[in-house]
Amino acid sequence: MRHIYIWIVLTILSVKLHAQDTQSVAKAANVVSFKIKIVNDFGGDSLNLDIDTLALFYFDNGLSDYTDERLPHKEILSVKSLDGYFYFHIPKINKPQYFSLGSYKRIGMGYPPNGKTIYYMANDFFNPVLSMYLMEPGDDVTMTLAGYIDPSEKWKVVYNLTFQGTGSAKYICRFNTDNFQSRIDFGNMENPMLFEGHYMVNNGFDKRTSLSLNVIDGYKSLISDIAYNVLRADIFSEFELQKYRIYDYRIVPNLEKTKISEIVLFGREMLAQKEPSFSNEAKLISKRYADMQVQKMLLGTTLFSKKDYNAVFNKILLWPDINLKEKLIAQYLNNYNKAVPELTNTIDRSLTIVKDPYLRGVIENLNHLKIGNPAFNFSLRDTTGKTVQLADFKNKVVFMDFWYVGCTACAKYFKGELLEVEHQFKENPNVFFITVALDGDLSQWKRGLASGNYTSEEAINVYTNGQGWKHEIVNYYNITGAPFPIVIDGKGNLFAVGNILRTKEKLTAFINQAIAKLTKN
Repeated sequence: MRHIYIWIVLTILSVKLHAQDTQSVAKAANVVSFKIKIVNDFGGDSLNLDIDTLALFYFDNGLSDYTDERLPHKEILSVKSLDGYFYFHIPKINKPQYFSLGSYKRIGMGYPPNGKTIYYMANDFFNPVLSMYLMEPGDDVTMTLAGYIDPSEKWKVVYNLTFQGTGSAKYICRFNTDNFQSRIDFGNMENPMLFEGHYMVNNGFDKRTSLSLNVIDGYKSLISDIAYNVLRADIFSEFELQKYRIYDYRIVPNLEKTKISEIVLFGREMLAQKEPSFSNEAKLISKRYADMQVQKMLLGTTLFSKKDYNAVFNKILLWPDINLKEKLIAQYLNNYNKAVPELTNTIDRSLTIVKDPYLRGVIENLNHLKIGNPAFNFSLRDTTGKTVQLADFKNKVVFMDFWYVGCTACAKYFKGELLEVEHQFKENPNVFFITVALDGDLSQWKRGLASGNYTSEEAINVYTNGQGWKHEIVNYYNITGAPFPIVIDGKGNLFAVGNILRTKEKLTAFINQAIAKLTKN
């Protein structure tokens, strides 16, 4: 471990030489400024980043560790100036916030007839260079950016960045903490949390957390107190979330049912571990702390049993700090809106509690998922190029499912649940099954159709016109994963949505209820 600490010390000395102490420099109030240059003079292995525009997303409140464009945010574009720099000037920043910096270009892969893979720069979705970094009012930072093609994965770009100026120490801290984690062998990370009857303290995740927190501790004198606390809360919460996922998806499903009591005990011991001390302000700002607490409640409420989302919501309502309670509610609904049994009532109740404008906006964006509200008035093309619209199915019951090629859960849902229900209603003229492909590539969609893994010829199969996950229908329903099933009634209103339709029994029942509603009207 000696080389680890030498690396940390050298890095911190470099920061002291090149980064101005945020507390010793007068800051421009409520403004953040970035000056960025892309350099391509690092030798033959560097990528010629032919980028003329950079994009910056920033979020008033952190609810995700990635650039989730479905969350309320602001976007700024900067075109390269004559001096070769990109300039960003962000006014009215009154508190620490998260931002992502990147471009709409990526490394594309092509497969010409000769069979040799080629790589090229392609326009695509937003591709972050910095993902959800913390910024503070008064930051004035100059960055240099160089991209390298990963020798082992030539479609992947590795970025090297430098930071200088007011507030730069926290960016260096975050960048080096991320790099530090990739440099160190943390033991057997294939099994970072082995099941041996009891929760073993100082497992792979605990070691990773401890060493990463040590890196941040080295920057304590160089960054503000709130930045120090938020960075620590983010790191701790991220590894706790990874730990919970390992328990939920690897340990629980793969052990014999005879060990249920031991698994439950293991889970309780894991959840009972004491967390480091973080300020209340840091907990509120952190992009991961609320997520971690919601996941912890979900596991704690449902250890080795069916997840009880209502119980989690009721537990959140008992949270003593009102500000963090509001964020926990927004996080819960943003994460689990497809699984909440009484979503309409939960949204309505939440809006009587949550006062923060940003968090209210997150919740209000889910109003489209409330039962009885109008379904999205789509206009999509089928396999023949014909336009299919919701208006074509007036006074009919419509089932819609969203899928994409490579989605194993989509294939499992189709073959194990949906196909049988399709056959059951095949002769009913009042019921239509529509599947929507989320693939952005037309040929890929057609390959998926031909495979028979995701849908059948009996359904009306449509495509998002090349827009994929960017299509308006995806944003309307806040779709973040697949499969995503919905039932629309004869009036064109949402009748049922989400995980409640993931079994053939429930899906059949809701379709029959929607048919019965047709006859009443």
